[in-house]
Amino acid sequence: MEYMFAYKGQNGKIRTETRDGRFAIGEELKNGSLVTLFDENGNVLDQKRFKTSVEESVESYIGPIKIVESEYKSVEVNAVCPKCGKRSIKRELDIVDTKKLENVPEVPVYVCTSCGHAFYSLTKEYLRKLAKEHAELFTEEEEKEREKDEEAFVNELNEYIIRIFASKKIMRIEIGK
Repeated sequence: MEYMFAYKGQNGKIRTETRDGRFAIGEELKNGSLVTLFDENGNVLDQKRFKTSVEESVESYIGPIKIVESEYKSVEVNAVCPKCGKRSIKRELDIVDTKKLENVPEVPVYVCTSCGHAFYSLTKEYLRKLAKEHAELFTEEEEKEREKDEEAFVNELNEYIIRIFASKKIMRIEIGK
């Protein structure tokens, strides 16, 4: 049976080795755990909550793993802060104690450790996946629109999200550009 190496830090977080430009991070939450799949630039590709331990959750999500005790390596975000121009963007979940969190946002939040400004990042692929997984949030008419022209539906949904975050003065950050 083939397994993937996974590196577990003292903070309990697990990071898998990178394969095909992707890696996963498992983190303990107050009630359960979270597994997030990233691309090599730090974009979130998928995120799942589990009611099981971090190890069980990572294995459930990606398959068999072999745990190696190691220093936790946070996600390297390939982005420059549009506010201060520094390359010091961190994923919010890498700078807080996730064990104290009951909920995490579906839309990933990033923070500049130099100036403190918060940002969000949401790829259309991840937004498309969220819309499919949470179809119950949409009316029957909206679902028909999605089925008719998914790209237009996702674009409109993205515009709503931009407005919501703009009202909270949280800018979008382009990762990997």
